[in-house]
Amino acid sequence: MASEADAIERDSPVPGSGGSPDALFATLYAEIRRLADREARRRPDLGVSATTLVHEAYLKLADRPELAFPDRGRFLAYAARAIRGLVIDAARERRALKRGADFHITH
Repeated sequence: MASEADAIERDSPVPGSGGSPDALFATLYAEIRRLADREARRRPDLGVSATTLVHEAYLKLADRPELAFPDRGRFLAYAARAIRGLVIDAARERRALKRGADFHITH
């Protein structure tokens, strides 16, 4: 269970980031990588590496310049959700391929 000190650290602003996704991503890269590694290990059958998940999550965040995060906890929660979404997309794509999505009928 998380201690009160962990909660304070999680909810504290990240110095020098200004809440910008790019700055937060660079500052918290190790934590984001840990989240991605956990998701990649949870579903090894998908063949998605942690590096791929981190980079794709960054692209999702960088594509939304209007996002601003008041603290590291909210940013990490958003990043974790983006990573889980990528894992779900990979699972759906794999399932579609398994069901013949790559089969095209030509006349």
